[in-house]
Amino acid sequence: MEPRMSDDFQEIKDRVDIVAEITRRTGKQVKRVGSCLNLEQCPFCGGHDCFRIRQNTRSWSCHQCGGKTGGTIIDFVMKEKNCASHEALVDLARTINYPLKNAGPSGAELLAMDAKSQIFEATAKYYAMALLKDAKALAYQTDIRGHSVDTLKAYDVGFSDGRLFAEMLKQGFSQDDLIKSGVVVPNKGGGLRDYFFHGIYIYPHKDIRGRVCDFTIKHPQKKYEFRLRKDFMKDGAPFFNMKAFMGNEILIVEGENDLLSVCGHGGYPNTVAINGQISKEQLAHLVEWASTGSTKTIFLCFDNNNAGIEYTTKIKDAFTHRCYPDKLCEINEGLRIRQAKRVQDDEESTAGEIPQLTQVVLKILQFDQRYNDIDDCIKAMTDPEKEFKALMVEARRHLTPIAPLLNRARAWHKACGQKSCNNPIGEIVFDWFSSLGGFFVKGEDHKLFFRNKIYEIGNKSAFKALLYDVCELNYADNSTKSILEVVKARAHKYGKHTNGMGWIHTDLKKPAVYIDLHNESNTILKIQPGSVEVIQNGANDDQVLVMASPMMTGLNYLPDVNIMEAMTELKNLVFDNLACNDSNRFYILARAMCYPLTEFVNARGITKFSGNQGSGKSLAARLLSYLVVGSDCLSQGSVASYRSEATQSPFIFPDNLEQANLTNDMTSLLIMSATGAINQKRDSNTSSGNIYEENKTHIITTSIEPFVKSELASRTIDIHFKPEYRNENFPGETLLKTQIERSRDKILSAVIKIVACDVLPTYEQEQAEAYRLLNAEKKGHSKERLNEILGCLYLLCKQIVKYIPHNEYTNKGIASTVLEDWIIEQDELTRENQQDADPILYRMEALLTECSQLNKEEFVHAYGIRDTQIVMDIGGAVLEVQFVVSAKELCTAFSVLSKNKNIPNPFTSPGVLGSRLSNSIGVLNNAGWEVKVRDKAVRGQYKHLLKKKVFAGEA
Repeated sequence: MEPRMSDDFQEIKDRVDIVAEITRRTGKQVKRVGSCLNLEQCPFCGGHDCFRIRQNTRSWSCHQCGGKTGGTIIDFVMKEKNCASHEALVDLARTINYPLKNAGPSGAELLAMDAKSQIFEATAKYYAMALLKDAKALAYQTDIRGHSVDTLKAYDVGFSDGRLFAEMLKQGFSQDDLIKSGVVVPNKGGGLRDYFFHGIYIYPHKDIRGRVCDFTIKHPQKKYEFRLRKDFMKDGAPFFNMKAFMGNEILIVEGENDLLSVCGHGGYPNTVAINGQISKEQLAHLVEWASTGSTKTIFLCFDNNNAGIEYTTKIKDAFTHRCYPDKLCEINEGLRIRQAKRVQDDEESTAGEIPQLTQVVLKILQFDQRYNDIDDCIKAMTDPEKEFKALMVEARRHLTPIAPLLNRARAWHKACGQKSCNNPIGEIVFDWFSSLGGFFVKGEDHKLFFRNKIYEIGNKSAFKALLYDVCELNYADNSTKSILEVVKARAHKYGKHTNGMGWIHTDLKKPAVYIDLHNESNTILKIQPGSVEVIQNGANDDQVLVMASPMMTGLNYLPDVNIMEAMTELKNLVFDNLACNDSNRFYILARAMCYPLTEFVNARGITKFSGNQGSGKSLAARLLSYLVVGSDCLSQGSVASYRSEATQSPFIFPDNLEQANLTNDMTSLLIMSATGAINQKRDSNTSSGNIYEENKTHIITTSIEPFVKSELASRTIDIHFKPEYRNENFPGETLLKTQIERSRDKILSAVIKIVACDVLPTYEQEQAEAYRLLNAEKKGHSKERLNEILGCLYLLCKQIVKYIPHNEYTNKGIASTVLEDWIIEQDELTRENQQDADPILYRMEALLTECSQLNKEEFVHAYGIRDTQIVMDIGGAVLEVQFVVSAKELCTAFSVLSKNKNIPNPFTSPGVLGSRLSNSIGVLNNAGWEVKVRDKAVRGQYKHLLKKKVFAGEA
């Protein structure tokens, strides 16, 4: 068995007198301090009384240079000469006249090896030139593989044209040397030929000094997969792009194309490729490299398949025992310095030795699962350098299990004579969890994101179980509670502070919309004009935490969704099965698609599906529930349950909300949700605090009866369902539900893309134009209070009609025509319902009837309205009635009317009635009443004029 390079390193470490060598190289003197020797001045930072040499461990360190400065004599030479470990090895071997076992052959063999090296260099150069000269071969690399010419040149990528042998002879190399190098082989028919067939791309592997040691190849159709035979390879290049090992940070990928894409488009040159399965030699080289000099950082970026997982696991296993959290290393160095001073003060001290830690930072880079390798992923990026840098920043760190680390830290503190170490243990726990997850703060609650779950730090079963399983800390122990106080303090200072944001959060300044995906990975969508991004919930740079809606089922966002296909499925599954006219169908789809824009509109109003039993109104509500929420949420719940759900879910679906169910609390809830008002309630955790909850929901309710109260009716879009609009080919609700659940990811992904790419980029300008249109051209319509949401739905309708045709309209302005249909229909329904809906109009019409049936004296006597004028024709029919009445007189008349007709009187005082009269002027005018509030004053009391013409037959 050949000796390994690691044998040379160990021999040098064992043979070199570290004290003598450091003093020789620095010219400085040493003096004993306890068990250590103190160099009078650090050669690197110039500090005094800070550079220690330990003969028993053959190591050195400087606590003034930094917590991680130190190591073996090889590390010292590397830092002194700013060179790689192999160069330091050679330098020290020359110093003590040690023959390196892996220095190579000598004599005639050395001359032969020199010729081989020259042939390798000439071969690499020839193939690289051949690629640049062959336009077709070069086009494959640039146009198909996507690599730039500069990148190909930087790594000497070549192309085999089948003429290497002839060229090497021209350059003066002998046939024997060419055969011995392996680049030329005997042909089956006699003679010699190039080892690499024509049409193969060549990748020269160079050692850390840039000398060619090996070649790997790729064929466009993967016809050939061989590389240079192992017995011809030179040592020194176990990875492709060995020069990356000159630094302290590398990224490891699988193949050459991965490396070229990362280095070229990704802008990260410190990348190496393993070229197939990771070998023992490669693992040994990684361990050796990571054991010298300062802390090394290794990023892993293998393919998204089982082989990639296997390679990651092998490297994790090789370094797990050295992947320490930063805080542990910092504490270790501090304790070592403290221990050294203790020994210095007491030369007879028997305190235990605290070992120096050699840390490795290992991070696993995760990219989009849709792509098998990072090469394909980078090709799909819009801004590769920026996006790849973001992937590296988000790479997950691998750490040594924390429980044994805590035991080590306790032992070190004990060796230093410290009995309690809860504070540093707490800092280690915080650092360990921060590296693998993240802390964020919501008010007084401190939360931990770890392994795709969120834990609240404190006396919760899930967190206590995590603490014991991972850290072996029992929450009941006083020391653990002390440790957790440190963790919470650190979390409060260094964690991301965020607000509880419900199921959605909108930053209108950017603008950006964040929506919970309700999945096991705890990810959310970030929707911005022109882009949709999946980010981590809570632990993100935007400091956004959205809470999962308990009703919503998980959504798998599909970035490559075909919008036309998805919208066609939306038409077939939902649109065609709504038993209402086409314009109302577009309204319902726009309402469903509006949920990402929820916080762009305050006055969201109420949508009511009306119709007799069997009309299809409840089915329509359930179809929307299956689509957006993912389950059947049509229910008859309590006001408290609806109030809670309104802050947590995009939709609530109260079923059969008739007049008997409209309690004051229910009416209040509907109005608050319709207007976007904030719900205020007492905080049970404090004596005086309040909790303010935003309604972030759209209400869709079903009923047969119209809303009577004007404050509800004016904020409600009433969609009437009728049997004649039913789909003749209705497949049945169970089948529809199954199909919607199957297509839900696709449809909602399309909705989100439409909102991001077609609505948000121009939303502000187009919403302003829609609002102007509604305020100007549709001024005075019955739903003016809902102009904001109508404008938003109109913008969505403009997108929907691109994919779903209207059965009646085919002109370009279909959305405008549909908007007009909405307003016309709502105006007609409002006129039909106003008499019952408006309490003043209802009672004025009742007084008008009484006045027409009684003579004036009887009417005045019964109702007390003295200034009553009745105009009649010759036959005695009433033509016009006029009342000049104060609020007090009218309130008294309504009280009498309530007793006579057995109807409730909502007006408890003249002041309330006077205020409501002003609000009802528009409704009264629409019903034919002429109203003049405060028409005149009589003896200091204002009188109101209410007059109406009565046409033949009305009275």
